[in-house]
Amino acid sequence: MPNTREPQLAVIVGAARSGTTLLRSLLDSHPDIGCPAEAGLPALLSHARRVWATVCASGDPSIIDPQRAPQVDTPAPVIQLPPYAEREIRRVALAVMKSYCQDGEKRIYCDKSLDNGQHLPMIFHVFPGARCIIIVRHVMDTIASGIEASPWGFDAYGYAPFVYASPENTVMALARYWEMQVSLALAWQESNPNTCFRLRYEDLVRHPETTLTEVFRFVDVAPDMSVLARAFGRFNPASGPGDYKLAFTGEITTASIGRGKQVPVAMVPLPLRERLNELLAQLGYSPLTDAWNAEPHAHRSASTEVRSQLTRLMVWRGDGNWEYDIDRVAIVADDDPQLRWTIDPRAGIIRQGDGEVDLVLTGTSEDLARLIRGDENPGVLLRSGRIRSVTAEKEHEPLIHSPRMISSLIEHLTDRSGNGTRVGGRPVKCCDPS
Repeated sequence: MPNTREPQLAVIVGAARSGTTLLRSLLDSHPDIGCPAEAGLPALLSHARRVWATVCASGDPSIIDPQRAPQVDTPAPVIQLPPYAEREIRRVALAVMKSYCQDGEKRIYCDKSLDNGQHLPMIFHVFPGARCIIIVRHVMDTIASGIEASPWGFDAYGYAPFVYASPENTVMALARYWEMQVSLALAWQESNPNTCFRLRYEDLVRHPETTLTEVFRFVDVAPDMSVLARAFGRFNPASGPGDYKLAFTGEITTASIGRGKQVPVAMVPLPLRERLNELLAQLGYSPLTDAWNAEPHAHRSASTEVRSQLTRLMVWRGDGNWEYDIDRVAIVADDDPQLRWTIDPRAGIIRQGDGEVDLVLTGTSEDLARLIRGDENPGVLLRSGRIRSVTAEKEHEPLIHSPRMISSLIEHLTDRSGNGTRVGGRPVKCCDPS
């Protein structure tokens, strides 16, 4: 005889590209938790309530204005309905929850929908005993991931309204999206601290066992670290929306931490940056400063092989032919504080260490090595933000966009031969457009 016990409800709240799919897969692998793909249960509840409100308002127009649509950046209003309507709406939701939880085999149903933050008041109205798991990630990393995941447009993940509002600045659009999602989540947590648990994506991937133990205790299930092995094999992208990367992932990795360094902070307007910094401070993240793109990664480190390779490449082969109004240049690997060089192009001197400079070129040690070796077009590396350039004075800013200056710098760091540079025995043109 099937178990008719009602499953408890938990919801995952987080901005897109913040690790919600990874967390959902880990939770769904627990024997007591059922967490499907983005089924949109809260949106179903909201729609059902609006349908009931329309029907009920036909007999009593004072109940509510059923035509009021929820706003993107505010929680949907809680529509007050007669008790019989409330029971029917809850019954519909429970039918879905019980079905996925295999009629009692799993006692917790967890919903992972990207618009959950906009439905929290209504969710807790229908299910007063629900629990809220908030997952956050540094805003710049979510922006970098969102842009990477949207090569052909921004119709997915809830980005569209924000991109339509500022199509000329996608970075600002996705920053505003993150600000909305995080603001809703933190406001709800502040008002309902006993029913909320917050974690950071960075902590989940760096310390999965410790972080998951806290999550499992919050939802009142026994910690089970076997989910770390089961979660990836169970993921099926055909089952519903989610992170496309997870289908090609076999284990938790920290490789995505810090990729937001390639997002140009100058594209975030100062008033919005100030608001983001308020939220980042609450979450324990480093703030966005003017030097954000040149500052080192907090959680990444260069491999021994790449570190050694870059060190061998950093030899200045000066010929006195330096025509630019830049007296000192620094090349800095943002994933290793020891990999820093200062160059005096006119004197033909390069030395390892810090110093006052006019221009800084920065990127991961691997991307800097690719730039100097000529493995990839410098324009691609610069435009993608994998290599960033920062000047100390405003008057030098035009030079950071000068292909000739960047090309000259690269050529002086390589063996010159003929019309190109010789790397590994093959001629390479610094700015070969292919």
